[in-house]
Amino acid sequence: IMNQDEVLRILGATSLCVKPAQFDAKLFQQNNPKPQKNAPKKDQAPKKQEAKKEEAKPAAEAAPKKEKSAPFSSLAPAKLSMDTFKRHYWNDETPVVMKYFDESFVDGDWSIWKVEYKYQSELKRNTTTNNLVKGMFQRLETMKKYAFGLMYVFGETGDQCLAGIWL
Repeated sequence: IMNQDEVLRILGATSLCVKPAQFDAKLFQQNNPKPQKNAPKKDQAPKKQEAKKEEAKPAAEAAPKKEKSAPFSSLAPAKLSMDTFKRHYWNDETPVVMKYFDESFVDGDWSIWKVEYKYQSELKRNTTTNNLVKGMFQRLETMKKYAFGLMYVFGETGDQCLAGIWL
């Protein structure tokens, strides 16, 4: 760019650097002085830490940690094992999956839900619809052990329907 006629006419001839710049520590300290910190005295600092430790001990003794129980641990174990069902679903043919489901499903232990997205008119592009579904699954990551769901996007770009089924 520097050797183009318009640039030469306005700026004139330029020359490149002959010697690289050198760091000058004295000049740097003059331009960037360090602020003085008011350091606390050595005698005062340990006393404050000891006081904090003493305050923390009664609080720890007063409130013992409660163990977190797993969600749904209070329910009786269901006949349909979610892990086994998922293993069949992803590895076996449909007749094998349906046979296991029919034998193991007990109404009341599990429920089946059909879901449809409430605001179908907002689904204009495939990418935004897919991002919506991915975001929902990310938020439901903790339910992976206790639920199974499939979501489908039907239709063309601009006219889409988002629906699914959950167990």
